[in-house]
Amino acid sequence: MLAVSDTGTGMDAATQARAFEPFYTTKGWERDGPGPFIVYGIVKQNGGGIVLSSEPSRGTVFEIYIPAAEAPVPAAPAEADDRDAEPSNATIS
Repeated sequence: MLAVSDTGTGMDAATQARAFEPFYTTKGWERDGPGPFIVYGIVKQNGGGIVLSSEPSRGTVFEIYIPAAEAPVPAAPAEADDRDAEPSNATIS
């Protein structure tokens, strides 16, 4: 389980009921990261779930549950390090 919490303004029941809806926001369109809808989709695609707990004036906690892998996951191949590459004059159009 991964828990993400804050000590912000919290959410009332009506806001919590809509928290995972696409495009729903209480912060206008100035977003800082993926909304709960995006995180929810990724977690559900991997067989997990999210529990939302919040109270007005008390903050919010998202508990994220993802099932353990049945077998070890192989490491991804190392990416090439191109920090020493020569700059290019290529144009993308």
